[in-house]
Amino acid sequence: MQTSVPHVATNQSLAIALAAVLAAPERTVLVVDAAHRLQGQINASIAIERLSNDERASFLSALQQRDPVAATGLPGADRGLDELLQGDLVTLVPATDLITAARQVLARGTVTLPVVDEDHHLLGAVSRRALLRALLQQNSGARIFGTITTAALFSHEAYEGHAAGHFLHRKDANVVRWFSPHP
Repeated sequence: MQTSVPHVATNQSLAIALAAVLAAPERTVLVVDAAHRLQGQINASIAIERLSNDERASFLSALQQRDPVAATGLPGADRGLDELLQGDLVTLVPATDLITAARQVLARGTVTLPVVDEDHHLLGAVSRRALLRALLQQNSGARIFGTITTAALFSHEAYEGHAAGHFLHRKDANVVRWFSPHP
């Protein structure tokens, strides 16, 4: 399990959420409330599907840029992110075994699944790549907090080397942070 996952808060603007999506390696960010409970996700596909024509064109242009795009250059600075929020996500719990986690990821056709506690607080995420690597390296009875944490953290494969507590620096005042959901 990767504990440092790209996420935004429900009270942030749509523009900040879109900037986070653009900066995220998998083009997906999780959305949490003030208590850090998972509310859903926003990804590039949802943005392309749901933005209006002009906003979609602006987002697609930003998606093609090599350098990070400032939130101020994206649509939605004056409104919330609710319109792009995809709720009701399939989640995993820390005790999920590797085989079950892999089946969930593959059945959903997703690249990552969030891991939450019993109160739905975001603990991290499991990527398809880390799951497959862990399955190849470990036995099938291993648990997410044991095997997948080790597999995902030593590789940092989904997060381009950003460890918990590090920041993804931006050129604008709206810094998108990669940080551990644990205080």
